[in-house]
Amino acid sequence: MTLMFQKEVAQRITATGGRDYGGLSVRAQWLCTCERLFDVGPRAFVPPPAVTPRWCVWCRGPRRSRRRTPTRSTP
Repeated sequence: MTLMFQKEVAQRITATGGRDYGGLSVRAQWLCTCERLFDVGPRAFVPPPAVTPRWCVWCRGPRRSRRRTPTRSTP
């Protein structure tokens, strides 16, 4: 899914720690892989909103660890 949220909501959904991380982040990332894409300027809308919209992409499935597992070479 590609969804648009208010910038602050998108930050909370995609947070991995810090003060923005909370129940919304946990639930969203438990169900999906969530990534922020880009901000959309208020001038793209008529009338312009008072907030900054941000595009996010949600892919079905749990969030994958970004750590790479080391590969072992055989002697």
